[in-house]
Amino acid sequence: MTDIRFMHHGGAQEHGVYRTLDSAVEAAQRAVEATRGVVFWSPAMRPSDGQQTRSVVALRVPSEGIYTFKDTHEVLTWWRNLPSGVREALEAAPAKVLAADELVAVTNTRPYGPRAASVAWVDTGDAEEGRYRLLTDLQHFAAAMAP
Repeated sequence: MTDIRFMHHGGAQEHGVYRTLDSAVEAAQRAVEATRGVVFWSPAMRPSDGQQTRSVVALRVPSEGIYTFKDTHEVLTWWRNLPSGVREALEAAPAKVLAADELVAVTNTRPYGPRAASVAWVDTGDAEEGRYRLLTDLQHFAAAMAP
């Protein structure tokens, strides 16, 4: 892996270009206080149209540590396109049961919209009870993106 970068404070601050994930993690440990989440990403090409995008490769979740992350759905684009109130609610409580309006926003937000989003973003394990949450990886992502 090459050209790893990292962001924190909800993506408001981005840092450097590192040749390996390990070197990016070390730099983040020095640059960002431990109580803050960090998202590590790398430039990528979108297979459908060849446009450049960002692919999340790892997360630092406060009080939990580093998680590797396989981003096959342009999670940064999806996150930035969520309505701000939904994004703020998920940052505050990533494992929350989604309210009806949050579920609609999560499953209908670009880049994938309704054709695949429910598969990509939502854990349907409690669907019979009408309870939907973000997938565990996305819960970690939301916690890492919190400002």
